[in-house]
Parts: sequence; C-alpha cells; structure tokens
Amino acid sequence: MGTLFIALWINSVVRADLLLDDAEIIQGLKDVLVGMKVGGKRRALIPPEVGYVSENLKPIPDQFGPRRSLLSHAKEPLIFEVQLLKVL
Repeated sequence: MGTLFIALWINSVVRADLLLDDAEIIQGLKDVLVGMKVGGKRRALIPPEVGYVSENLKPIPDQFGPRRSLLSHAKEPLIFEVQLLKVL
C-alpha cells in the first residue's frame, strides 16, 4: 500500500484521520478500506487476530469510557461500520 491519508467515521461515533500505511492501524481496518471509494460505507466483522492485538493500535476513542470498553473486547470479533469521508 502507498501513502494514503484518509478521514472516516467508525460506528458513527469515532472520526479518524489516518495514514493508511501506518503500522499502528489495525490490519482488519486496512483490509476493509482497500478498494473503498469516497462516500462508501462498509460493515465488517474484524476477527481478533487482525484487530486490537496491542493497546497502541489505532483508531482508538479519545475518551476513557469508550476506549476502555473497546479494549476490554479486544480478544473478541468486532463489528466496524466504516464510511470513507475523504482521501487527502
């Protein structure tokens, strides 16, 4: 993957501005974004082995409560609803 800056909504709650080839982004999200077009929406089941295998991975909510909730389910499959807002 090349360098690609993206802005997206995750589960209609977390807005994330990410560098797609960043090693700190969960692999499952990278896989979901491949081939998406601006304005596109996808729902994906992300298995734990390509999800939050480390607490330092992005995207992560800024607020403590949502962050804690997400990380407490890191070893479970996660459902992401993603909308690609723009590519920079």
